[in-house]
Amino acid sequence: MGDAGALVYVVDDDSSAREGVARLIRSAGLSTKTFASGEEFLAAPRPKVPSCLVLDVNLPGVSGFDLQLELGKSGPQLPIIFITGDGDIPMAVRALKAGAANFLTKPFDDENLLNAVRQSISCYLDDEIRCEPSVGKMVGESIADGSTLSKASFHTQFRLTGQGQACLEHDIRLEERSRERARILHELHDTLFQGFLGASMLLHQAVEQTAADSPSKPALSTALHLVSRAIDEGRAAVRGLHTPAPAPASIEQAFSNLLDEVTPARGVRPQVFVQGKTRALHQVIQEQLFLIGREALMNALRHSEATKIEIEVQYLSSLVGLSVRDNGRGINPEGVQKLKSSHWGLRGMRERAERIGARFGICSRPGEGTEVRVAVPV
Repeated sequence: MGDAGALVYVVDDDSSAREGVARLIRSAGLSTKTFASGEEFLAAPRPKVPSCLVLDVNLPGVSGFDLQLELGKSGPQLPIIFITGDGDIPMAVRALKAGAANFLTKPFDDENLLNAVRQSISCYLDDEIRCEPSVGKMVGESIADGSTLSKASFHTQFRLTGQGQACLEHDIRLEERSRERARILHELHDTLFQGFLGASMLLHQAVEQTAADSPSKPALSTALHLVSRAIDEGRAAVRGLHTPAPAPASIEQAFSNLLDEVTPARGVRPQVFVQGKTRALHQVIQEQLFLIGREALMNALRHSEATKIEIEVQYLSSLVGLSVRDNGRGINPEGVQKLKSSHWGLRGMRERAERIGARFGICSRPGEGTEVRVAVPV
């Protein structure tokens, strides 16, 4: 279903935020209707056209969650994109479990919101199913005799063609994806994030209790900063958002910033080398190369017992290469092959390389160190 004739409702009690969102959506060629409250939205007529709702969570009177619940009572729910300035993991879980299409925190990236709106419009069920009298009668009979009829079973019992079938299949996939996202959010909240939050609280207490002139103070403060950032990045990742911090100008700059944060005061100090003339990379390529290199670097710092670690970035005519090498204890070739298939970090590096069309390799021998190499065409 295309965007032509689609309508996006925006409900936010902050007039400047409401008009800013509406203006952004109109710039993408979509029509909007704005409302200052949930009550105002519920009282307004809504034409039967492809549409979605951009909804603030914290509304006076009828809150965003209350409005979501109310809309759910009237049948298939209007796709809802929640926006909020003070969201947290439980709030996101609640929204997604109740069927929200997306959950964005302010300030959000304009393109993230537009992508969420386009996706919601494309999967809107312009209910050809309910508009077909014979199908509506059969659905009514199924409900009347007490049987349950899920979207999946409906799809198997009643043959749909063309746009109706495509929309229903899309809707089923979206529903399954939302359930899985909510499950992951819930599991992360109950396990990983709770552990990180507990650690950050202890670190914060330790920083407060450490004298300002103590040599341990800088290291504790850095550790607290890293844990807090990991929590923020984790929340952003599970919500499908980009981290709001601006990207470094180059990949070598990203590694220099990383070394300032993770390298201990004593011991090995990794070095960054650049071959060729630095040039701008696509944001996705730079991000994935950095994440591959970061994993390799952290493995070397933790496990290699190396006295020398080097990170080399190569800017060649048709590709960009990245190597992370150390002179540590290394691993035997059979171990490398085993790790490639079983070790989560190494498998993750390989998958990131495949995602950007890059070649990936690991070279290591016992007592001769390890080198991780990745090269991507540009």
